[in-house]
Amino acid sequence: MAKKKNKVEESLVPKDEKTLKMEGVQNLYNFLFEACNILRGPVSQDNFKDYITPIF
Repeated sequence: MAKKKNKVEESLVPKDEKTLKMEGVQNLYNFLFEACNILRGPVSQDNFKDYITPIF
């Protein structure tokens, strides 16, 4: 019968390269999403396209 690992044991297991890259991508996405929210300010997400589209 396989022994279950607890949370502490799982945190000590080294992560593989793919997992680390995915965490990095997720962190970047979260950072950029929050930056967009700060820049957007009180404008709703639906109406923001009316402000940002002319810039492009």
